[in-house]
Amino acid sequence: MNSDTHFWYDPAWPALETRTAHNSRACYRMHSHRAHSFGCVDAGVTVLSFADGTLMPLQAGDVLWLPAELAHCCNPPPQEHWAYQMMYVAASVFTTAPAHAHTIMVWRDPALYQRFQHLHQSLQAHLPLAHKQAVLLTLLHEVLHELAYPPLWQHTPQPYAPDPRLNALLQQPDFLHWNVAHMARSVHMSRYHFMRWFQAQTGWSAHAYQVNVRIAQARQRLRAGDAIAAVAHDLGFADQSHFQRVFKAHTAATPKQYQ
Repeated sequence: MNSDTHFWYDPAWPALETRTAHNSRACYRMHSHRAHSFGCVDAGVTVLSFADGTLMPLQAGDVLWLPAELAHCCNPPPQEHWAYQMMYVAASVFTTAPAHAHTIMVWRDPALYQRFQHLHQSLQAHLPLAHKQAVLLTLLHEVLHELAYPPLWQHTPQPYAPDPRLNALLQQPDFLHWNVAHMARSVHMSRYHFMRWFQAQTGWSAHAYQVNVRIAQARQRLRAGDAIAAVAHDLGFADQSHFQRVFKAHTAATPKQYQ
């Protein structure tokens, strides 16, 4: 059974991209997206996991919304396949911020699943861009403003209130290339206390946070057409092979497939 992954992206509409996966057994590391995630499960079962340990089992027909920058992963049981569709929706899509954009929601509603399928097909069809944007915004308004489809499960993550020292650290030009010991020295902490502090501030280990940011930047640069070797070098990966392994672990696709 062959796995098939397809990305769709329109350069005229950089605020949105989609991904479709069939017969997938790929497992992701914990990661986040700069954009909101809106998707559905087409076949099989999977478990949506969050950095705080919360788990949400999903099945075929489920529709989900995940806020941007939320640490999560979604993986099937060992050796089992699943299929899904996902849209990555930048905040710039909205003219006004949706009331529930920062709430995790899962729906088990056949009517909403069919609406999502129609939306996804419309986005990839040869239709005017304005029509695609209108169809997307109409459905998002219904699910995020009006709650026209009551969710099966929802949860609003508590926002982190970072220490000013964290903001200063993350803004360092060379932050992505620093090791943990260097980071700890920059905020005048021992390595042990720094690791506990960083986890408490962000929900991530320092290294996992760095890698996640690197992958987000890599996706952006690959979309812009930058060469894979240049992206790997500039973002501090040991070599192109190392970059490919890490990128695939976070996205379940190679840089070439994504590009």
